[in-house]
Amino acid sequence: MLIKLFTVSKKDDYRQVLKRRQTIALAAVALGLVTMVTPPILLFLLPNLSDHAMGYYSGGGAAIISMGLFAFFSTRRTLRDEKRLRAEQIKETDERTQEVKRRAASLTILLSLLGLYLGLLVAVLMNPTVYLTLLGVFAVFLVLFLGSLAYYGKKL
Repeated sequence: MLIKLFTVSKKDDYRQVLKRRQTIALAAVALGLVTMVTPPILLFLLPNLSDHAMGYYSGGGAAIISMGLFAFFSTRRTLRDEKRLRAEQIKETDERTQEVKRRAASLTILLSLLGLYLGLLVAVLMNPTVYLTLLGVFAVFLVLFLGSLAYYGKKL
């Protein structure tokens, strides 16, 4: 869903868009593999690593691998079937669908910022480490948002 939100426009050749998505899906598989290989390395470096942490890395890596493979093969299937390719292109480039996705993304950003702000208000009273972590996430989020605004302001 997120890949579809950010990778299609009416100007683009839809086959090229799908090929880019396949590349992104393979990158996700590689990221998942790296994530799954990390626990043994961490266990060597940190002998007291909890079972929960090891399971988190292994489970997260397996989930990312699964999603990447699913996206890769479903995109591959779409590329091979002309009817499916045309139907997906029409569905994704529909202006109403794109507007719904944009509004949903905007609302999600707004609610995420609100949640971070409320979390900061609570964390500053409870735990300085959590507060600084949330503040860092908030700052990175704003820098990325402003950077993407500047990028698309010049590109479009």
